[in-house]
Amino acid sequence: MRISVVCPVYNTPPNLLRAATQSVIDVAGSHLHELILVDDVSTDVETIEAVKQIALGDRRIVVVRSPRNVGQSSARNLGIHTATGDWIGFLDHDDLWLPGRTELAVAVIEEFPDAKWIAGNFAKLYGDGSRESALTISAVRPGSRLSDCLVRFEKPDLTRRLLRNGWFHLGASLIWKELLESIGGFYDGFYFQEDYIFFARISVVADLFFIEQDFYLWRRDIDSLWTSPARLTEVYAAGWRRTRDDALLRPFRRDLRWTLYGTYKGLALNNLLNGFRGRGFYFAFRALMLDPRELGEFLLFLRLMMRRDNRKLPEAESRYSSAERFIVRPR
Repeated sequence: MRISVVCPVYNTPPNLLRAATQSVIDVAGSHLHELILVDDVSTDVETIEAVKQIALGDRRIVVVRSPRNVGQSSARNLGIHTATGDWIGFLDHDDLWLPGRTELAVAVIEEFPDAKWIAGNFAKLYGDGSRESALTISAVRPGSRLSDCLVRFEKPDLTRRLLRNGWFHLGASLIWKELLESIGGFYDGFYFQEDYIFFARISVVADLFFIEQDFYLWRRDIDSLWTSPARLTEVYAAGWRRTRDDALLRPFRRDLRWTLYGTYKGLALNNLLNGFRGRGFYFAFRALMLDPRELGEFLLFLRLMMRRDNRKLPEAESRYSSAERFIVRPR
């Protein structure tokens, strides 16, 4: 199992980047064919120097420099194009691979040679060192159980489920490179939701072999795109709008409309939580235009909007949108 791991890098704190890359080296072991660091035109001198030093420490580390800042999805495509391994894994520049995942993946391949997409669960890692495992897809949606900890999910039901909820972290997946190339990789030029869209697209052509164990640690208490003000704008929904022209997802147009509807409602609620009432109203209205039958939902949003203090919304907010709540960092 020759694994090429793709890791976009942009102004990453050196200590986090070193920890992230070392976790892949330790966990993948002899199966690591290469770790591709795609420097997306970092401007931080310490990050640039850290990338150089990390590459000097292991001959399997390959550094690719993007000609311009292109964002995570395009940087990943550049790394995939560079990769020469049989399997592709992913790493965000400040996260961690967890022990045991490689051996479990190898065991799956040996028993099920048709497995081309293997994923595990992920856990959230907080600044105080605490961890919280995410809810697994198998906990809420039964698939075909192959063993005590291995479940197979099949298309097209899997695609519909993924369009309603992303379920995975990209870093917890290993994907056969030829399969990944067959769908054209990631959408270029998008900054949000590109991994969830990628999962939906790959599920159209491959079943998922899901191992019920944490494969990946996702750091949550640091500045990132997840706390960026851009998450409250049209940019956040741009990828889902692009799916309407995707031939792979054409059979799922109704599901895509509901996904975009839910995305707009999440944008409306989170803008309200962050004090942007006007923009919140705009996205609530966009959702209503997608499905005018949901007038009651729109009226519920208006009642929430009329409150004086939206920092602590009542329980009714959960009836309007189940999207993750977040507060953006100051500009």
